[in-house]
Amino acid sequence: MSDSGVFQAVAEEPDASDETDLELVELLAGHCATALERIEREATLRERT
Repeated sequence: MSDSGVFQAVAEEPDASDETDLELVELLAGHCATALERIEREATLRERT
C-alpha cells in the first residue's frame, strides 16, 4: 500500500469523541484507503494497455 495522505479528525472540546466516533472514523478511513488503492490499480492497468 502506498502512502497517499493523512486522514485527520478533530474536535473542539476535549474528550468530545467516544468509542463509537472512533469506530466510525476508522471505518471511513478504511474505505478511503480501499478506494485509493483501487484507483491506483486501475491507473496501473490503464498504463499497461
